[in-house]
Amino acid sequence: MSTSLNLVIYQRNGDDLVEEGMRTARCEQIPLSTLNTIREKFPSQKRNIYYDGAKEDFFEIDYFARDDVPKIINWLRIIFNNLLIHEYKLLNSEADTPFSQPKDSNLTLFNNLPSQRELDPTSVAIAKFRILISLIDIFSEMQAKYVTEPGAILKLG
Repeated sequence: MSTSLNLVIYQRNGDDLVEEGMRTARCEQIPLSTLNTIREKFPSQKRNIYYDGAKEDFFEIDYFARDDVPKIINWLRIIFNNLLIHEYKLLNSEADTPFSQPKDSNLTLFNNLPSQRELDPTSVAIAKFRILISLIDIFSEMQAKYVTEPGAILKLG
């Protein structure tokens, strides 16, 4: 099962965010287990989003705090390096089995990916790197392009 991680730009009305006029800058499908692992280390926040400028009706979103974005990027880059080492060892048969669980606790990000046992080790590695690169890219885009945009949010779902 997967969910989306969306980089969205909401309109501002004072300190409030309004969906009217909102645009999605980027959307990534991420396994729910992977997002939950990130949320364990960097808990998501909740925020009300108003449907329009009248601010009568609203809905609630989960999102990653702007202050956590650089920390998440750094954490994901460390995981990337650890994953490179882990997959290199698997490729060179230094691990017990091709599907052994990583000993590095940061790599638990990938423990529950669907259909891992049905694929060859190279396909599994490619899937892990795709997910990780997508995550690094969306958080980095938020940090690089939208750091000064007050309505920019990385929301879940």
